Formats: sequence, structure tokens, C-alpha cells
Amino acid sequence: MRYDECYKSIFSHRISVEHLLRFVEGMIDDGPEWIAAFDPETLEPVPTERIDDTLHRHLSDLIWRVRLRDGGEDDWAYLFVLIEFQSAVDHLMALRVRTYVDLLYRGLWADRRFGASDRLPPVLPVVLYNGKSPWTAAASVEELVAPEARPPSRIASVPTYAGSGYVTLDVGRVEAGDSAPVDVL
Repeated sequence: MRYDECYKSIFSHRISVEHLLRFVEGMIDDGPEWIAAFDPETLEPVPTERIDDTLHRHLSDLIWRVRLRDGGEDDWAYLFVLIEFQSAVDHLMALRVRTYVDLLYRGLWADRRFGASDRLPPVLPVVLYNGKSPWTAAASVEELVAPEARPPSRIASVPTYAGSGYVTLDVGRVEAGDSAPVDVL
């Protein structure tokens, strides 16, 4: 029996995704309030194929979107529910999910110019695991970075890993004689 096909069949129905959201809402900070802000009647599937900058094709299992309860007809405030099915532990799942989310974001804005007031929609990645042994993979990319490779946390602006943020050097705003702090690490 192919689990992916079974799960895809089950979660290709709006009501199943709505029930999944209700089930995981307790696993999310402020989950009940957060999920309550969305109108489950507007759940609809989204294409899952994404092409990256190197023209490699990526497929996630299922992606759904849903509107805010108070949103207008043309005013989608997306919650993307990315569902990934796993029968074996994938220790790089956090990185895979991060890639899927990044490609989803890039695809959403591919034909538009992203402005300062625009915001990307929230994404709720859900990994459905049905393996025999317990799930032991890292839940975030930060957990995959070796602790000794992480910079000390006494300076809040230093990123945990490349991808959680970035440092900006605005060359046009640097005054003569300015220099970066020496004791960053």
C-alpha cells in the first residue's frame, strides 16, 4: 500500500484539511485563536510544483490556502498549509520544509514587484509521519547547525545560522571614519 497516495487522497478534501487544522491547533502557540481567524469554508488546494533558480523541479505533497474570516472577496490573507507525508525519519526534514516554503514564497511573488508594505503569508508546515520508530529529526533548521558553529548570543543581531536573518551594511549611510564593531564574536 502506498501511504503517499492514501494520504493525498484523504487530504485532497477540504473537510479533511479542516479537521487536520483543528487537530494541530493545540500544538501551535496561540493556535486556537490563530486558526479561528481563518474561514475553513474558503480552503482550496494550490499547485505543489515549484521550480527553483537552477530550474530544478520540486514537489511538495499538498498545499492549501484559506482566507481570513473578515477578508474581502479579492483580499486573500493566505495561510498556506503545507502537508508532507513521511514513512521514514528524514533528519533533514527541517531543511526540506524550509526549501518548500522558500520556493512557495518565491512563486507567489514571481510575477509581482514586492514592496515595503507587502508581507508574505503565514505557512503552517505539517509533517504527517507514520513510521514505526519515533520521529527524531530536528524540528527547525537552527537545530541542524552545530552548537559550536553558532555565534555567542550576547549580541541579538547576530543570526543563528545563515537564513534566519542577515546583516545589512548600508554603504550609502556610512560616515567617514565609521567602522564595524570589532568584538562581534
